[in-house]
Amino acid sequence: MKRKRLHIIRHAKSDWHHEGLSDHDRPLNDRGERDAPMAADRFFFKFGTPDKWLASSAQRAQATAHYFAAPHEGVNIITQKEIYHASLGTLMDILNSIEGNPQEVVIFGHNPGFSQLASYLSGEMINMPTCCVVSLDLFVDEWSHLTDSTCSVLDIDYPKKHFI
Repeated sequence: MKRKRLHIIRHAKSDWHHEGLSDHDRPLNDRGERDAPMAADRFFFKFGTPDKWLASSAQRAQATAHYFAAPHEGVNIITQKEIYHASLGTLMDILNSIEGNPQEVVIFGHNPGFSQLASYLSGEMINMPTCCVVSLDLFVDEWSHLTDSTCSVLDIDYPKKHFI
């Protein structure tokens, strides 16, 4: 049986210079617009196309997800407003309730929940900077069985690893 895989992707760097714009509606800044396509290219080269795509409803997470989906035909990004600033418990509920038992899932969202999720699942302390991709191999047959320390870290990638 093929091992399941989860990719946890924190949104790219967002713009704080839009006065009056809600946190939810903040777009990517210039660095985010630069980093997301390059991170997406590295991701595509390493992993190809995941089976299921989930994203926060926040503008910066949606924009990041669309950069990652751009090279793939027919990708359906499922927007889940519950991912927006979700707690570890909420993120686990979302993952545990994934239907259809896909082999590979990618989820786009926010800290601190995403760093907590990656740490909880892997049993390692993981801090996710913006546009960070944490890829995990899962040691479960069903998404409903996913719990703490049921994964191993396959890869951690983020833009500052590639820029000095």
